[in-house]
Amino acid sequence: MDLILGCVIKDGHSLKDLPWDSMIQSFSLQKQRELSFLKISHGCLCSNFPLTKLPHSLGIKGRNFLEIELKGELIQIRNDFFGMRSLFYCESQVAYYFCSEIEPLLVALMAEGHELSLHQGCVEHYLNYGVSSSGETFIQGVKLLRPGHLLSISSTHIKNEKQQKAKNLELASISQNEILEKVNQRLSDSIQDWIEKYQIKAANLSGGADTRLILAHLTQEQRESFQFITDKSPTLEEDNDKDVLIAKRLAEKFHLQHEIRSHEIKEIDQDAVFYRTEPVTIPKLSGNHGGEILGADVFGAMAFLKPQWKDSFNENYNFLVSQMFHPFFSDIYNGGVYNHWTMPFRFHARKCAPFWDQGILFLLSLLKEDQLSHYSFYAQVYRKYFSSFTKDSFFSPLAIHHSDFELMEKGENQKTSIPKKSPLDLLKDERELLKKNGLYQYEELLSLGKDHPRLMRCLKVNRFFDFFIKERKWS
Repeated sequence: MDLILGCVIKDGHSLKDLPWDSMIQSFSLQKQRELSFLKISHGCLCSNFPLTKLPHSLGIKGRNFLEIELKGELIQIRNDFFGMRSLFYCESQVAYYFCSEIEPLLVALMAEGHELSLHQGCVEHYLNYGVSSSGETFIQGVKLLRPGHLLSISSTHIKNEKQQKAKNLELASISQNEILEKVNQRLSDSIQDWIEKYQIKAANLSGGADTRLILAHLTQEQRESFQFITDKSPTLEEDNDKDVLIAKRLAEKFHLQHEIRSHEIKEIDQDAVFYRTEPVTIPKLSGNHGGEILGADVFGAMAFLKPQWKDSFNENYNFLVSQMFHPFFSDIYNGGVYNHWTMPFRFHARKCAPFWDQGILFLLSLLKEDQLSHYSFYAQVYRKYFSSFTKDSFFSPLAIHHSDFELMEKGENQKTSIPKKSPLDLLKDERELLKKNGLYQYEELLSLGKDHPRLMRCLKVNRFFDFFIKERKWS
């Protein structure tokens, strides 16, 4: 998928001063394909796309993106207004580095003798609020490009500045029906843009509303030729898994090529939660964040951020969506089973997610609370454009909030069926690791009680510290 590794070398230094080979070895795309280089007089870029074609967008231009261009000897990188694509950057004695992944930057800093350390302010912000502070990471000296910002790098300086949103006066008095039409069209265009750019021939299919809406938007030819993939629970039989039951029914009804796969469970006491998944060999359309965006479920997903919520519904929607995508570390979907959802930086570059579209988000933020919340707008999209796809039951809040959509009663929920360790059990399991790292005291965490959010957050930070800083298991 879309990843970038690059640097601009400072005056007085050259490529031979960089730990470039080691950085490339730590870059996950190195294992997948030849990387292309572009050298300018004071810098170089390394990527998996033809650098002769700059400017280039990682992701989909105008929707979710990092846009990279050269202006003379200046490299400029801008992102979308919700930070849907991660870019890390740092400064060393010899160069300014930037990358879609954090590991190569850690290699660069360590090569010059920098001791990796926790960014205490960023960590404390996470412990207090459930999200790390904007623009920062848990590693001191490594920053994250903030939403709607432009990063300009030359051989003498690095500058990070906020971009101004262009005001669209045409949208000032737009009606709900017009928003409905525009959002549906943007989603359709977004799906086709993803398919065209990445030659996609596969899609996820679950029991929810998101993947079914993508299915509905595909052309008949695409439905016939695509491979549709359903993740089954490793703890449930197929005939007792709601997602599998619904997906099978849809596959039969629409004559889809359908494959069922088992997915792996990862918990906080496993280093595997920090491993990078290899870039996908078969990119597939994903319904990720569909409910959070179209159904306004972002308010539920980010409920732990209530102390920071804004005054108005519209302000809150934009704020929470941005917090859902951008932070280095967060408690989004925080359950007993710990996965890469808590680390957005591990997630973004490996998903083909048509719902990630800043134009859709801008349009939805114009709606009133009763027009968007509780899947009200989502239901309208289905009713107006895809009523034939509502005849089969859903496993989605859409069917909970709207009686004209049937809720699947048979089977069990994958998430609730997975056995989870309690916070206190996890604390006991992590006791020796806590003692080894010395960040937090076992007795103090125990005194917080099992329901205190800081308990699980401290355990996660402790694991992160051990994996990335103390033991450097990523290298």
